[in-house]
Amino acid sequence: MYLIKKDGLWLLGFRQTGLREFVNGKLTNVNTAVWGSDIRDAKGWEHKIQAEAYALEFGGDVILVPIKLNLEEAFR
Repeated sequence: MYLIKKDGLWLLGFRQTGLREFVNGKLTNVNTAVWGSDIRDAKGWEHKIQAEAYALEFGGDVILVPIKLNLEEAFR
């Protein structure tokens, strides 16, 4: 599972605001992100390419977390 981390916080979710703006000459939707400190609430992706796309949009880093690993023990 891939998670996104930025400034010590995990991406918990995101939502479209209904606003659009020009980015690199293209009209794109503006998303808002919710960040939190609890890894158990983090939004996960199965595919790295999806996680990388959102990490690029929100300015975070993609972290690979093995699914079978106990998350509480992994990030103590």
